[in-house]
Amino acid sequence: MSNFLTGGGRVSVTLTATQKIAVASQGAVQVYRTSGFVNYPDASTLIGTVINGQTVFGTFTGGATIIIDAGGGLSAQYEIGTDPNVKQWRT
Repeated sequence: MSNFLTGGGRVSVTLTATQKIAVASQGAVQVYRTSGFVNYPDASTLIGTVINGQTVFGTFTGGATIIIDAGGGLSAQYEIGTDPNVKQWRT
């Protein structure tokens, strides 16, 4: 079952080791990976942009925190797992 993110929304997802994340949208969605160290602010790195389609990011062997930013105004969907796939798109 895919998770739904409304247009203009932002979500943080924590993945465990060996998981991947599939992100799908009919607009433009930015996907970031965050990393942080003790006593320092978290840093976010853009790992990809999904434009009118679906992209799978991973495998993250040590786990990861992923931020999905649907700032373009159109909704997005995402699914996590070892073989994720957004099967049904909602708008």
